Amino acid sequence: MREKPLTEFMSSKKTQPKKENSKSRGLKGPWELPEGWRWVRLGDLGKFEYGYTASATNKNTGVKFLRITDIDENGKINWLKVPFCEISERDFEKYHLEVGDLLFARIGATTGKATYIDQEVDAVFASYLIRLKVTKPEIFPKFVFYFAQTPYYWVNIREEMGDKLRKGINAKELSRILTPIPPLSEQKRIVAKLDEVSRRLEEAKRLAREAREEAERLMASALHEVFSKAEERGWEWKKIEKVAGIRGNAGVKKKLSQFDSIAFIPMELIPENGIFARYEIREPANIKSYSYSEPGDILLAKITPSFENGKQGMVPENVPNGFALATTEVYPIYIKDTNSLDRMYLFYILRSKYARKTLEDQMLGTTGRQRVPKEAVLKLKIPLPPLEEQKRIVAYLDSISERAQRLVKLYEEREKELERLFPAILDRAFRGEL
Repeated sequence: MREKPLTEFMSSKKTQPKKENSKSRGLKGPWELPEGWRWVRLGDLGKFEYGYTASATNKNTGVKFLRITDIDENGKINWLKVPFCEISERDFEKYHLEVGDLLFARIGATTGKATYIDQEVDAVFASYLIRLKVTKPEIFPKFVFYFAQTPYYWVNIREEMGDKLRKGINAKELSRILTPIPPLSEQKRIVAKLDEVSRRLEEAKRLAREAREEAERLMASALHEVFSKAEERGWEWKKIEKVAGIRGNAGVKKKLSQFDSIAFIPMELIPENGIFARYEIREPANIKSYSYSEPGDILLAKITPSFENGKQGMVPENVPNGFALATTEVYPIYIKDTNSLDRMYLFYILRSKYARKTLEDQMLGTTGRQRVPKEAVLKLKIPLPPLEEQKRIVAYLDSISERAQRLVKLYEEREKELERLFPAILDRAFRGEL
């Protein structure tokens, strides 16, 4: 059966229901509600409770310890990654989570983030979370969870917090927030529709993730084929330093004085899967440290986790002034002789599992700040077939990369469409227009 377009979720309402005068139903909200709906405060739906104070442990105590950091940006919980805690039977009875419980982050950058407990699990919640246990039989708890994703809810959170990000929000402030409540049957109908949109969003994310993984597998397989044929075909193995080099900054400072603006490439503009890095324009005075690079240079990230994440990009040919400055955490690699080495061939070789694993094994430094040594890159041995064979290999890898990237782009665009439409669908749902 053909899936209904998402836009139909925003226009599938049969007829506009009669609006009811909110004054006749007690609280008045920011917009008029359909007949049968009413405005209530979150505090009127049940009981707010603060969480349990303990230290998380990886030792399996039989009781999971849910923290703010265990809840993702969409309110999902991966229970396999949630740690444990020590807790008495008495405290477990007080803090244990049940299906239908709602939890809100009360402090930090994610203040207001909500989650909904949808499965039985032996778990308690940490003290930086606030639980709302819905006690009214006419309230469907998951309806309240979706309300906590709406733009209107987040406006209220920001207003309650003001400029006190570090202080966060408390149960009293949460309890004051107004929420529109329809009859129970309508709550369940709306939740079913929002569940369907959420399912499609998760499916789009899964397909985009699988497309990226498939692209990586295809490329890895193709590169493995290159290496497996090296010995068979008698290709010479050479150290990178014989055919390529790493640029330094000698004489660059004097060169910079000639320009009012310069292309700069920070780490975030270097791709993990694509080919070309992007750049931004900065004034030379605002660039304190840098690595000099020229069009066609390969920028190889050298620091963790950027290196492990595959950060690698080529400097675009159209950079202003014929050069770019990049973050100091990359090696700008240039080709010494383009008659013996194709730069895209080297680019793909550096993306291979062989190169990545060889360089990763030689990283130095403390945990979280490890770097690939310059000598490790220069001494890395690569198979060097004749130039024409390199170009044939590059053409083959390009075709695989292009097919894979088209698939990735398709699913990523689908994912973005859903993420763009979801807030609008939520807004309509809580106005009684879904």
